[in-house]
Amino acid sequence: MPREVQIEVLATTRADLDAEATAGNLIASEIYHITDEGGIAIGRTVSAYDDIGGLANFTEAYNTTYGVASLTPSSTDTNVGIALAVKGNGAITAQIPTGTAAGGNARGIKAVDLQTGTRSFATQVASGNYSVLLSGLRNTASGLFSTVLNGSVNTSSGFYSTVINGNTCSATGNYSLASGDDSDATATHAVALGRRAKAGHSGSWVITDDQNADHSSTQTNEMRLRFENGVFINGFEALTTDTGLPKVSDPVDLGTGTGTTAISTAQSGTPYYSRAALFSTRSLRLDAATVGSQVQLWTNGAGIHRFTQGTGQTILQGSTVTVKNLGAATALCVATGIWSVVGTV
Repeated sequence: MPREVQIEVLATTRADLDAEATAGNLIASEIYHITDEGGIAIGRTVSAYDDIGGLANFTEAYNTTYGVASLTPSSTDTNVGIALAVKGNGAITAQIPTGTAAGGNARGIKAVDLQTGTRSFATQVASGNYSVLLSGLRNTASGLFSTVLNGSVNTSSGFYSTVINGNTCSATGNYSLASGDDSDATATHAVALGRRAKAGHSGSWVITDDQNADHSSTQTNEMRLRFENGVFINGFEALTTDTGLPKVSDPVDLGTGTGTTAISTAQSGTPYYSRAALFSTRSLRLDAATVGSQVQLWTNGAGIHRFTQGTGQTILQGSTVTVKNLGAATALCVATGIWSVVGTV
């Protein structure tokens, strides 16, 4: 037989409901409408109640295969923040794993995968334990504590490895770092930065410019720089490209006193470091018998070379000059800088 049933629902706020529970004023089975949250609760005892209908402020879903729950704020407010605390060894993800490229594979223990871009493969996720994918698309962080901050098609698979940003970069060595375009740090403690930098030896650093060619490490614990127009430190060109010109490492110190140092083209590329003042009597001696009738000299500093015949010429930093008509022994007075024979002409 039909019956009319009237149910009384008390309107209250969450704070007021909690206060009534603390005071022991609730009634078992009494229904409460929590107006500030839009939820429903029912009294269990005089001091306890239960929420009904799940989370009041979220639309939720659950994937039983991978044990991941997703939550979307249901508030009508324009901007809504979320604080998430995982349970056990769960991960925080922006997408539900599906085992396919759409959602990717399961994430690692306590990993954070906020990558929302598309994937080509299910493996392009933060699958390493405690790994992080902050943004981008088609990125992979599979190493323990590995990180990809942004970019596309990057891989960080070494322990504690990082790709800062870039395209098709990889940090596969443990404790390695890569960034840029098609740069790879494949050895332990290796760093590859720039375009097509390849750090393949432990402890090596390779930093490159915009040239579209590989530039690779050759040994452990080295730094290789490729910059077509030079490297300047404090306004002076300190390093050069791989064209046989001298480098700063291990220069021969000419000192500040008087005298000459004989050099030949057999020593091409060897740097000679002068701490002499401008127009000092410290000299490099060039013999026609050993260097030919004409040679080229290079300096990284701004100075003057002065021939024994009395002629002089200013050398700009990073420039190469030709010394012509060498006698039996042509000497050059050199100023502070690094000087080297770079070849005959």
